[in-house]
Amino acid sequence: MPVKVQNLVPMSHTNRNRTQVAWSDSKRANEAINAVVGKIRNQMISDWKGLRRAFKKLDLLGDGSVSVTDFKAALNKFSFPLNEEDFFHIFSVFDENMEGRISYVEFMRRSLSE
Repeated sequence: MPVKVQNLVPMSHTNRNRTQVAWSDSKRANEAINAVVGKIRNQMISDWKGLRRAFKKLDLLGDGSVSVTDFKAALNKFSFPLNEEDFFHIFSVFDENMEGRISYVEFMRRSLSE
């Protein structure tokens, strides 16, 4: 059923603020993950095969993801210079459903593609 123009109401101030905050949070998260990826990109390029092997070994479900603990352990094993805040940004982007699993496939794709 088409919406009639006369039935449209302006977005409330509250809804407009929520939209702006959500967009702003998304933009900040994107900027933060880009900074983290930039920090480790060169090392990822040189170590990507070994890192992928380590992730695959830890991926017991075979779904392209690993637990948060295993993800951190794999990156620490390869001595990536990441602090807790960096891991927080990675988790907030690559564990969108808050399931405690990180898509290492997407993480590697994004880290190596830019």
